[in-house]
Amino acid sequence: MMLYMMTTSTYLKSVCSRRCSINLYDEQLKLEEETTLKAQQKIDSAFIHIIEHGELTETSFGQNLLRVSINAVTAGIKEYFAKRLQGNYRKDRERLKAFYEGREDVLAYIILNTMLIRIAKEPRGLVGLSWHIVKEINVCLSLEQHRKADPKLYAYMDYEFKGRGKKFIEARKRKISRLKGFDVDNVESTAKLGTALINIVINSGCNLFKLVQARNSSYTKAKRERHHVSLSDDAMKLVGKHRDTLVKNVFTYQPLVVPPLRPVSLMNAGGYLTFNDIKLVKKEKKHLDMISDSLSMDSPFLDIIHNIQQVPYQVNTRVMSIMNTIIEDNLVDPASSEKNPKLYGSIPYMDHLDADILVPKTDFGKLDDKGQHIETQHFKAWYKAREEQRALIEAIHGRRMGYLFALDVAKKYSKYKEFYFTYQFDYRFRLYPIQQHLNPQQTGNIKSLLQFSRGQVLNKEGLKWLKIHGANCYGWDKAPYHERIANIEAMEDEIRAIAINPLLNLSSWAQTDSPFEFLAFCFAYSDYLNDNNALIHIPVALDAVCSGIQIYSGLLLDGVGAEAVNVINKYEVVDVPDDYQLLDGEEFVE
Repeated sequence: MMLYMMTTSTYLKSVCSRRCSINLYDEQLKLEEETTLKAQQKIDSAFIHIIEHGELTETSFGQNLLRVSINAVTAGIKEYFAKRLQGNYRKDRERLKAFYEGREDVLAYIILNTMLIRIAKEPRGLVGLSWHIVKEINVCLSLEQHRKADPKLYAYMDYEFKGRGKKFIEARKRKISRLKGFDVDNVESTAKLGTALINIVINSGCNLFKLVQARNSSYTKAKRERHHVSLSDDAMKLVGKHRDTLVKNVFTYQPLVVPPLRPVSLMNAGGYLTFNDIKLVKKEKKHLDMISDSLSMDSPFLDIIHNIQQVPYQVNTRVMSIMNTIIEDNLVDPASSEKNPKLYGSIPYMDHLDADILVPKTDFGKLDDKGQHIETQHFKAWYKAREEQRALIEAIHGRRMGYLFALDVAKKYSKYKEFYFTYQFDYRFRLYPIQQHLNPQQTGNIKSLLQFSRGQVLNKEGLKWLKIHGANCYGWDKAPYHERIANIEAMEDEIRAIAINPLLNLSSWAQTDSPFEFLAFCFAYSDYLNDNNALIHIPVALDAVCSGIQIYSGLLLDGVGAEAVNVINKYEVVDVPDDYQLLDGEEFVE
């Protein structure tokens, strides 16, 4: 009971005093404070971007604001439609009523959406805000006409541009609606109508906005405007609370420099000193509830997690240095294509790529004096090729960021002798590192930046598996074990040359199956060749054969299935993996 009564940080500090230096404890606190500050800066920057680009209502928070307000505003619009009016007030209302009677919730959404987008950036004058609301109503009516008149084209744009984002698709639909003449009997763009709709929202009780008398003209473009609309005090508080929530969700969880403790609760994993609300079960709440009913906190499974979390790592600085040089100098592999360029070692291209330059119009037919295709089919072929190139560039950009983030973490942690990773598990009890960008489950090239901090002198068996690991990284993972070992031994001189100067021997390792893992192997194996008592730090990876069926075979005591997936070896020698298939007439020779 005492364990649960103590705060996490107090308990960890008491343990750190016994297991590591207080300096490391203070260093861990400092790292977490830096992470918190970066998360806050990231959220602030993201909020500014969202607001500046009018994207607040595209966020989950913005959608929630709309959702909780729309019923009240809908009721206000229904009252407005039923009210007795005269003159121009009635004329404007009747035009609007003709389109939205019976669909008041749609109109409420348009008004709320426009007001949130415009007012989130800064308070707006009544006249200017009224104009934006009426304009948006006209645009939405035009889009409705487009959808009714040409539903196939309307739906096709969602499919064609699905990778380009919601705003791009919406802009394309608006443009085509104008070009094709999908027009409506415009609602009259008057300040009277817009002001009436704004008053409906403010008086609806949704409590998102307030009307304030302007004391100066800084809030409005027109000095004559006496009132402006701003977010209410309650709405501002909700924005602040949402910011705090987002900060918790955008942490870049980084390795720990103090050994993590054994999990003592499903609600408190991660091993951090201050981030003490990380759940041990990944993602789904229903999985957490299901597992919490069946998993005891003294379960051997949690001991397994704890033992894995106690494995200390360090940065493989030799690999990091080579990767960093290739990225900083943008060393393009000449074997890669012009439209999908890569750096040596299969690293994504780091410079700017322009789809219009990579897919020139002149390659797809003759152009007129204005630079446009004369033949429609030539334009369509060029446009399709350019869109494919844009999608490829976006994918390259995503992979590029993964490498840069991982390399950034590696540089930061290269000064530490050892650090640790912590894990969550899902409903299948599979383990996943909490740390995002650099961890032992990343892709091969990124994993190569890590090695065990505590090396091992190789015995005969260890040397054998090191060679097999090197062969697997090279691309010989389907050959019999004895061939893999022979291949590695045959290229020992080449491996030494790679280890001495990788950049002068790029052609020897950069085209392998897992280039940087093979480079890490070359460094380690060269160390062994130079000194048989050298400490070897790199992990040796072995991939299971049909791991799911292996588990089922073991649980069901299925000898046939176990033999088929290498749980039971069917050969008298252990040199042939079961996924190695002998060709017709070929005999295995030991």
